[in-house]
Amino acid sequence: MRRMPKRARILYGILALLLSISLTYRIREISDRLGLLVYPDQHVRSPLGLTLAGAIVELTAEAEMAGLQKGDKVLVFGGRPYRGAVDFQTPLRVAKPGDRLNVEVGRPNGITQNASIELTPYRTTPLTTSEILGQIVGNIIPLFCVLLGFWVAAVRIRDPRAWILLVLLNSFAELNGGLGRTMYGHDDFFQPIGLAYLQFSANLWGAAFLMFGIYFPERAELDRRFPWAKWLLIGPALVLAMQDSASDVLAGRHIAWTMAVDQALPIPRCSS
Repeated sequence: MRRMPKRARILYGILALLLSISLTYRIREISDRLGLLVYPDQHVRSPLGLTLAGAIVELTAEAEMAGLQKGDKVLVFGGRPYRGAVDFQTPLRVAKPGDRLNVEVGRPNGITQNASIELTPYRTTPLTTSEILGQIVGNIIPLFCVLLGFWVAAVRIRDPRAWILLVLLNSFAELNGGLGRTMYGHDDFFQPIGLAYLQFSANLWGAAFLMFGIYFPERAELDRRFPWAKWLLIGPALVLAMQDSASDVLAGRHIAWTMAVDQALPIPRCSS
């Protein structure tokens, strides 16, 4: 039996690692989304909207009744010192409607206050047909893109164009962004790995599309003459993708480090 070349073995090993990361994250997100869709009465809605630093910018009626106000800064959430999004999303992901969640906040005047919020169901209104179809399509299409990309790369493991297609399809699968409770609600060793993969893949869309245009169906003549030119665009895109993924991973538990990364190359950031 002919032995597989060393380079091919290495490439298959890399492909298998990426596939395991991608599928693990994808299965988690599908499970979380279907849980919210099928059993909304067994999950809770977030009572607060926070900035990265933990300042309250939105709150539900239940949070207002507990005495919380906009501008309060969360210090402890659900018994966990607030260090980032993991300490916010994890208690909410495992909580049930009717549970009481204890919160300690700091006021702008320096006073701290404790509050107990009664958590309410994720939703109480029936699902519409369009919402159901939207969730089904939103889960099936990304999964199909992921599987197709990895299948093409596995079949043509040494073809650079197959890897470009893999990156393009994976990036397309992650363009709609992740579910907050999947990104930060699983407080385990895989959480930062899956989040880094998600954010890095999503940010490669532009670079992958450019590479696709250069190499499909055949390599562009301009690139043959000036192969370095494409890196003038792809290089900065890769740097920003790495910065964004590192920033989002650190946002789970290290707010100060996240802000330092954001200040290095400022990028827009949404609230939690």
